[in-house]
This record gives sequence, structure tokens and C-alpha cells, in this order.
Amino acid sequence: METIQKKSASFKGIKSAGWVIVICFIVAVLIFHFVLGNPSNFMNNDPNNHPLPGNFLGTIYKGGFIVPVIQTLLLTVIALSIERYIAIGAAFGKGSLAKFVANIKAALAAGDMKKAQELCDNQRGSVANVSKCYSEEVC
Repeated sequence: METIQKKSASFKGIKSAGWVIVICFIVAVLIFHFVLGNPSNFMNNDPNNHPLPGNFLGTIYKGGFIVPVIQTLLLTVIALSIERYIAIGAAFGKGSLAKFVANIKAALAAGDMKKAQELCDNQRGSVANVSKCYSEEVC
């Protein structure tokens, strides 16, 4: 009789980085027009004039169309870095990795495969998946 294994819920990551880039570009264009291009950053409240002395937002706005492109790159790096941080954090599992490895070694040395599988199910993460694969010998 075949048993159906349920998939453990974990962080899967971003499915399409293309959408992240598009969203970051839209955010960058909005920042460019509404924050950097704010009329209060320029003389006589006109973005066609020179920026106010010492006003860096107006100076950046005068950089032109390349500014949203550079901002898109920056926002994309920040967004994908946060996603990677979350994904790598989920790969470690729930508990202490050193304690888990010690417990799994003890269970396997005792020949208690059911206990080893329970430990893997409770820990989750990449090390637990490899250990569970080893204890089941079905990978």
C-alpha cells in the first residue's frame, strides 16, 4: 500500500524575478517624479529651473532619465537580498542545527528509523530533508 507524503510548508522564494524588476521600476519612476521632481526642490517651484542651493533631491532629479534606471537596480538588489535572506533562513529549519544532527545521529545509531523520521519532520530545512532521504532510502 502506498502512502501519500504531504509536502512541508516552507518558504519557496520568488517565482518570477521579472515581476520584481517591473515593480521596482514602477516604484523608481514614482519616486523620481513625485519625490525628486517635487516643485519645492526647485527655484520658483518649477522643476525646469535650477534646484535650490544645497537641495540634493532636486540635483538628483536633474540627472535625467537614467536616475529611475539606477534606482530600479538598487531597489531590485534590496528586494532580492531580502528574499534570499528569508529563503536561507528557512533552509536551516526550526531548531538548533547542532542539536538536530546529534539527535539524528543517535537515532540512526540505535536503528530507530521512525524516531529519525519524526525528528526530520519536526526540524524541516535542507539538512532534515537530506537526513530523511537517507533514513528512508528512497531518494
